[in-house]
Amino acid sequence: MASTNVKAVENVLDSFAKIGAENGHERWLPYQGGFGLFLASESRESHHPTCTAWNHSFTDHETPEAVARAEQYYLGKATALFPQEDTVEGVSAALRRTLQYLQRKMQDIVAARYAVFRAAGEDPGEGAEVSCKRLLAEQQALIDAAQAAIEAAQRELHAQEQQARVLEGSHQRMREEIDRAEKAWLAYLESTPWWMDLLSFLPPVLRRRQARDRHFLLSNALTADLRHRDDGLEQHFKALRERAARHRSQALLALKERRAEVEHGLAAQTQRRAAAQQAQVKIDGIFQRWLEALQDGYEAMRDMALKDLNDAIDIMIRAVMFGLADRYWSGQWLLEMRQRLIAGESDSKGRVRLEAKYRRFAKLAPCLVSNFHMAPAFFTAWQGRDMPFWNTIDLLIVDEAGQVAPDVGASMFALARKAMVVGDTYQIEPVWNNGEGCDRANAVKFGLLSDVADARYDAMEQGGYTPASGSLMRVANQACRVRKYRDMRGLMLTEHRRCVPELIGYCNELIYAGRLQALRSRIPPEQRLLPPFGWLNVAGQDRKAGASRQNPEEAQAIVDWIKANRADIERHYADESGQPTPLWKLLGIVTPFAAQAAAIQRLLRKETPDLLHKSARLTVGTVHALQGAERSIVIFSPTYGPSFTGSAFYDQKPNMLNVAVSRAKDSFLVIGNAALFDKTKSSRPSGLLARYLFHPQWGAQLAGARKARLVV
Repeated sequence: MASTNVKAVENVLDSFAKIGAENGHERWLPYQGGFGLFLASESRESHHPTCTAWNHSFTDHETPEAVARAEQYYLGKATALFPQEDTVEGVSAALRRTLQYLQRKMQDIVAARYAVFRAAGEDPGEGAEVSCKRLLAEQQALIDAAQAAIEAAQRELHAQEQQARVLEGSHQRMREEIDRAEKAWLAYLESTPWWMDLLSFLPPVLRRRQARDRHFLLSNALTADLRHRDDGLEQHFKALRERAARHRSQALLALKERRAEVEHGLAAQTQRRAAAQQAQVKIDGIFQRWLEALQDGYEAMRDMALKDLNDAIDIMIRAVMFGLADRYWSGQWLLEMRQRLIAGESDSKGRVRLEAKYRRFAKLAPCLVSNFHMAPAFFTAWQGRDMPFWNTIDLLIVDEAGQVAPDVGASMFALARKAMVVGDTYQIEPVWNNGEGCDRANAVKFGLLSDVADARYDAMEQGGYTPASGSLMRVANQACRVRKYRDMRGLMLTEHRRCVPELIGYCNELIYAGRLQALRSRIPPEQRLLPPFGWLNVAGQDRKAGASRQNPEEAQAIVDWIKANRADIERHYADESGQPTPLWKLLGIVTPFAAQAAAIQRLLRKETPDLLHKSARLTVGTVHALQGAERSIVIFSPTYGPSFTGSAFYDQKPNMLNVAVSRAKDSFLVIGNAALFDKTKSSRPSGLLARYLFHPQWGAQLAGARKARLVV
């Protein structure tokens, strides 16, 4: 891990030192140092394990006697977990098998949960069991609906078959009735007296015969529409038969067409039922694989939502693997040291031995921590010439990358296989040593530009690549393929645990478009000593001090306020035993100007010298002094007096006030010219801050040093 921020380096080392105490992990070696190793200069003092060019913290642990004691200690600790193993080799092998099992278990759980996720419609907030039961219920509903449709279709087909039989019967009866009617007519004709036919030319006879015909025709419904034999009865009976046949054909055709529709629907519903049944089997299989993956103690994840899976794996698997991996590598360190002592090997600056030394140290302290100015020297061997460790570092982590200029940090990337860059382009920027003119000239010298006016320089500048204005964080933003939000590349840590919601609300509005989630609860007013935002107006005149500024009256007001409120603050933040917490641990003072910081320090040294002891020093400085750090209370000294006109230094970019406010955990106090903070100028960082300072609920005026009370 590398950074240019000293506090970031210290924070990482502190965090690695706390791992055992925070999670209850017990190391299996007498070495109880942290998991970080500080690669530092000889003059650097640190209470963390340290490696310099000539010395390291493991010297006392690498003697034959110390290694022998460490081996016995290791085997004694391992007995509880592996009682059947009595050698370091056996314990290491058992640990390796356990780690491999947990690795497979983790992979199986993740794969099984993603299978549920993909099958369930990709809702990261829905539980696995709920998802599967919902899917099974949805498929069962489809099966039930399809089954109901199938049964309805089958009933209709059966009804159609009956209808067809009825139709055929009806048609047959109609044919028979027509035949009977025709036969009856023919019989009637035969029974007609001969003389009626012979004398039908006589009108009276004709009328009598027609009346007789009409009477017969009316006796049958099939001939009732006819008047007499001259109406074409032969054709009439033929037409009746044709009409009956057409009716039959049309009815049968309609039944056939409807049957085809019903059969098509039946086939479709049968397919739907089969597809739903197959889907049900598949979903049940996915759920069963999920349950199988959770066997051996992970059943608590049964209804785990995907969004919560990573946290659960961190706690239930990765944390366990971390502890086991530490013990495995401790065993490997013992085996290496045993062989090293037998062979009488020693370290050197040669390429092979220097890398072997770092890898040996990494078995005990796997994170090598340094700053960008020192790290390249540690990863450069000497064999008649410098031999950098090209492509050797397993993972390079850059912290506070927004403060690292490209020319300072880029070379380390040539030594690493992978990199993770962490930072914020809206916090403190690098201290750039090159001006743009020099930067352009260098770019021309090394063939990046054709001349100093080459427009390609603008693209380099926008990408963050230039030593005159760029940073590693901006370069990483451009290079990262992951995009969580449209307006930024890379991932974003949105969970904020340091500040109370009122404080981080300002930063959220100023910079982060409301994306930060404040995870701390508000402090009830009755439990507060100071408001989230407080202000004390001091109308002192500022003056230039070289390229900087100072405001003596404002500096004095700050020191007076601290003296008046110190005892109350230390008592309010008492530790668990009731002892007051020293003020230097609770309060920091930041200002835009180094001269003002120096003025405040002079007054503190004069009036409260105990606050500037080397071992218990109150943080006073520009905003850089608190970058990467935090305090319960932060006092901001704006320095500009009432006569100042123009744009304040901290309004040129949002970075400074963003860092200043976000260093405070509970309270951010402005002691200085309150007129600088104008709510009507909300486009400025100070104007937005005014809305919070003078807010009726979040902000309040502080009393002067004499009253030492909060003005309500």
